[in-house]
This record gives sequence, structure tokens and C-alpha cells, in this order.
Amino acid sequence: MKIILEASEAQNPERRGIGVQMRGWYEVAPFTAYPNVQFLLVSHDNEPYDPLPTAAQNLKRLRVRASTKEEYVDKLYNLHANLVFFPHASRQYFRKSVTKCAGIDYGMEDLYCRDYIAPRPIEDFFAEHTFAFTHYHAIITVSKTSRRDLTWLFPEAKGKLSIVYPSIGQSRYDQQSLKRSALPKPLQQCQYFLVIGYEHKKNILRIAQAFNQFKQKTGSTTKLVLVGKPGYGSHEIDATINRLATSSDILRLGYVSDEQKAAMFTFAHAVVALPIYEGFGLSALEGLYADKVVLVSNNGSLKEVVGNAGFTADPFSVSDIGNKLAYIDQLRSNPRAKAITLQRAKFDLSTQARRLIDVLVAASK
Repeated sequence: MKIILEASEAQNPERRGIGVQMRGWYEVAPFTAYPNVQFLLVSHDNEPYDPLPTAAQNLKRLRVRASTKEEYVDKLYNLHANLVFFPHASRQYFRKSVTKCAGIDYGMEDLYCRDYIAPRPIEDFFAEHTFAFTHYHAIITVSKTSRRDLTWLFPEAKGKLSIVYPSIGQSRYDQQSLKRSALPKPLQQCQYFLVIGYEHKKNILRIAQAFNQFKQKTGSTTKLVLVGKPGYGSHEIDATINRLATSSDILRLGYVSDEQKAAMFTFAHAVVALPIYEGFGLSALEGLYADKVVLVSNNGSLKEVVGNAGFTADPFSVSDIGNKLAYIDQLRSNPRAKAITLQRAKFDLSTQARRLIDVLVAASK
């Protein structure tokens, strides 16, 4: 039996989101526990390459040269595997073939965030999901919330959906090895709230407005740090922040390296993740791994990620967000600290990686 793991995003050092999540799974996947399966880790030759630090006798790596994505996908199917696992359960990755396919579906972002992402006809959303649930042999989703949402609109998908939680390694937040000097200079001497993502769906407009109200009301010296490449709506976000009275305390740092990001989580006063909707919400989990106070949206999967180890706010209420920031700003220790270890255990990386491979092996038979 042969299973292909498409790894372009997982091995591209500039990718976040799904790339980080797939990289985590692949790095610790127990390939040797499946001696009768040959795994092939494949990436596009045109993509930036950062090899995964994993090895096994039944694991091989392959770089495929192709001039287009369509040609690349065709070549993957021509490798005569039993199954190919893609980063998305998408029409573009499907081919009529004896080779089966599996992919990832993050849930209902296109529906719930339709006013916060690039415009897309709702008919396309339904057509894409329907196609995936009809043609894919297995679909991974990343939370109970996303599975519930998907089966609500697409009940025929229930038998194909399996949950595999994204996760990360604890070593990335080893506070003994990370020093404040690793932080960008503006952060080395201040207290700050950390937000990952700079686009409309991350709810940056309301977070910035709430931060502005909190600062004006309390006179706090805490800063707001926004990290990530500008995405959809970033020009409007820039214009709004620039008009705020406390704009000088809102630091927009753009893309940062993994090392800098780890340091920023380690020394943050709190991590804020208040998107309109998330299939999972990796930055909230990263906050827990860094033992931080975490403030998340009270809807979608974020409550599932933090459980009793975090705090929640209404992502549509500027006043509620501002009040929660004011409360968290005064904390000198984390009152939810005892719940963090138990909550993190639910997302153990090795457990989730084994679950992924179990699903793929079962689907490939």
C-alpha cells in the first residue's frame, strides 16, 4: 500500500495556517507503526523548501517539477498510490482515477464570514463542498464545531468526516531558551496584547476600536501588537487604526519569523483571538502552550480550543471586548492557569498525528 502526503505548504517556510498544521502532523507521525504502508512525502519543486525533520524506513521524499498546479496534481496521481492526501478537499485536487483522495475542510468560513472575506458567490460555496463530499473518500476537519456545522448543511458528509485537531510542539515555547532580546525592539520594554492575523475575518477593526476605548478609559500603557501579512481588508484596517487616538500604541509588525513569533507569545501579557469564525484557531492554542491568558470569541471553535483555560468575549461587541481587555490588563497572574495543562492534553500532537494516519490508511483500503 502506498499513501502520498502532499507537503508543499508544510515545507514552505513562509506559509502559516494549514502549512503549520500539516507540518506538525507530519513531523511526529508514527510512520514506522504502519510497516505495510509506503509513505511518500511530496512537494512542488517550484515552492520554497524547508525539509521536514522526520525519517522512517517506509517514508520517502520526492520533489516534483511541474509548470502548473494542474500538471503537478496530475503527476501525483500518476505515482500509482492508493491514496493522495491534499491540504484542502477541493475540486482542483480531484482527478478521476483508481487512486483515492483525501483532503481537509475547515468548515463554514465562506458562509459565516461572507462579509469579511473576498467576495464569492454563495452558489460556488455550496457547489465546492458538495463536490468534495461526493468525490473525496475521506475528509479531515479540525474541530467538533466545524464537523457539526458541515453536517448541518451537508448531512451526507457525516460518514466521510473525521476530526484531527491541529497542534504544535511545546518546545517552541521553552521560556528558558527564549530571551526578551529576541523580541522586535519596540516590544522589549513594554506590556502588550498579541493578535495573530491582519485581515477582516480576524476582526481587527473591532479589536482596535475596543483597544482604543480601553486605553482612553484606563490610561493603561499596554500596547496592542498585530502580526501577519496584510490580507483582505488591510487598507481599511490601516485607515481606521490611523484615525484612532491611541494609534501609536497599536504596532503593526507584518510578517515575522517563527523564532520571533515564539518569543512574542512567550512574553505577551495576553493573546487575543476574536475572529468572526474559525474552523479551529491555532493562535489561541499557541497562547495556551505559552501559558498565557487567552481571550477568544464566544462563538465558533475558539471556545472548544480554550475550554475553561481561557476567557471569552462577544466578537461583535466593541464594549464587551474593551471591558475584557481592561480586566485582563490588571491581571498579574493567570487565574485559569490550572486548567491549561488539562486543556492542552486534548490536542497532543502525537495523538493527533496518529489519528490522521489511521484515517488515511483506512480510507486507502
